[in-house]
Amino acid sequence: MFRFTFFFFPHNPKFVHINIVNFQASMTQHLRITSFFMKKILILNADLGTQMQIYLALCDAYQIEIAENIDAVMYYLRKMRPEILVLDYNLEALQTNGRTGADVLRKVKKKYQDLKVVLLVDGDDRKHEIDGESDTADSILFKPIKNRNLISSVKKLAEIETASLVS
Repeated sequence: MFRFTFFFFPHNPKFVHINIVNFQASMTQHLRITSFFMKKILILNADLGTQMQIYLALCDAYQIEIAENIDAVMYYLRKMRPEILVLDYNLEALQTNGRTGADVLRKVKKKYQDLKVVLLVDGDDRKHEIDGESDTADSILFKPIKNRNLISSVKKLAEIETASLVS
């Protein structure tokens, strides 16, 4: 005989904690179940500080994965199927074999047309917005990133994704 107890967390309504008690074995198991409604976001950023800022700003409302290089991005895109990719334009700190964030952006958008991309550009590299990246990126944010701009941009893209699924 099993007893199920559900706990809903008001600060994050998409997270449910389920307590399953098996009376026959007198053993308690705790399972954490992430709602399948929670949007998945993949991050590729060369700067660890910015990467952690993005993670902390979004982790309460979204399921976050962090890729450490371009190969990991492609792996996560195949396996995880995220709705949003947060991509750093300047990937010089990573070993990328001469590939830039723009190269990754074009490759990803060619293969995954429905994927929404937030492109992060250094504040002094504002010319990149004009260089054609605005055609392929769904949103462009300039560093240093303000959390409210990041959250509103991601929320808008997530709503667009949800609306396209409904219609």
